[in-house]
Amino acid sequence: MKGAVQIMMIMILLLCGASSLSASDGLTIYSTPSEQNVYSSQSISDFSKKLYTPTKFDKFSSTKFFEIAGLGVTLIVGGIAAKPEDNRFAAFNMTGERKTKNSFDDYIQYLPLATKYIMKVSGVKGRSSWGRMITSDILSVALMVGSVEALKHTIDMPRPNGEDNHSFPSGHTATAFMAATLLNKEYAHLSAWIPVASYAVAGVTAMGRQFNSEHWVSDLMVGAGIGIVSAELGYYFADLIFKDKGLLYKPSPPQWEYGRKPSRFTTLVGISTMLGDYKTTQGERVDVKVGNRVGFEGVYFPHKNIGVGGRITISNNMFAVDDDILEDWIGNLSLYAGAYYETQLSSRWAIGSKTLLGYNFYSGCASWQERGVEENRGSFGFMTGVSLVFLADENLRFALDCDYSLLSSSRVEPQKLQHELFTGISTSVMF
Repeated sequence: MKGAVQIMMIMILLLCGASSLSASDGLTIYSTPSEQNVYSSQSISDFSKKLYTPTKFDKFSSTKFFEIAGLGVTLIVGGIAAKPEDNRFAAFNMTGERKTKNSFDDYIQYLPLATKYIMKVSGVKGRSSWGRMITSDILSVALMVGSVEALKHTIDMPRPNGEDNHSFPSGHTATAFMAATLLNKEYAHLSAWIPVASYAVAGVTAMGRQFNSEHWVSDLMVGAGIGIVSAELGYYFADLIFKDKGLLYKPSPPQWEYGRKPSRFTTLVGISTMLGDYKTTQGERVDVKVGNRVGFEGVYFPHKNIGVGGRITISNNMFAVDDDILEDWIGNLSLYAGAYYETQLSSRWAIGSKTLLGYNFYSGCASWQERGVEENRGSFGFMTGVSLVFLADENLRFALDCDYSLLSSSRVEPQKLQHELFTGISTSVMF
């Protein structure tokens, strides 16, 4: 579980990073609201809003460096932290091939990029002219492909299915997250639903790669980070080349309106870790690998700090009995509902938490029982957690999430409680 502990520590440091910055060099995060005049493109006159006063940390998070590196580098660092866990699990024996394989991830990785060009051909006005946009895309693809291929042929990490040694990082995942970011760079200003949908597609692509035994978790996280950074750099270099020529839209940093109720719809993607030690009925050791989790969440806030809502997620974890990786995954469909809490810290940052109750539906495989893994169809669960929220646009937000779940019955050893840790990134549209 060394890799899981490293990931947990990095996420905690990221979640606490705001407070540490506020304690140094006078970078205060919390700011009191003030009356400011804000121009709305949908109104012929200015109107007054009560907004949080921007702090020095807000100004830093509005810089080009933070825009390029903030999300992508976080994923890359998390993937590197997970690498020892993958190296350990790669030493086990694969006892068989997956009974179910699906090639959907070969196609949906391109969906956001195809959507971008369909919108452009249809005359939807985006950020850039045709020449500027194509240049940005070519630079992004070159950076992504060059980085992925260089690492694949340098690291020589074997895939979970043993087909070759080009597992690290995931090219499909890099392509999917690059495509999602390219779509968002061009059209996210039209609707906050575009980033939510595009990153959901990218997350499902990543999950498909692990479900088909093509990649480890570290492959997916580093691939996603490379894809995002490549797209950001592609647009940055195109901006340097073209300057203001062909630039049709230039966004300005948003500010959080004081008292706004953060009701939202969210897509989330991350890693799921089963904590603790497990054994079969025959006393054999069970190793559970860090898996991935994707899902959706909806929350309604009748008050600016307190809301109610729920989430649905699916996750899968590879596992081994003694030295043999079993041929099927530990699958989990979870449904949770309860209370959500949120406090705005500044004009672009907030912190949230939750208290949820729910039920987990487990998948099963008859052959597991031959190895002493008892059958268990589900269990009740309690969940809490903390999120560091960043306002990317007026109705769009990203968050780093760290959630803890206590399940009444373990999927692997039903007589035991199960402790789970989820760390991930979510994209939300506020309404």
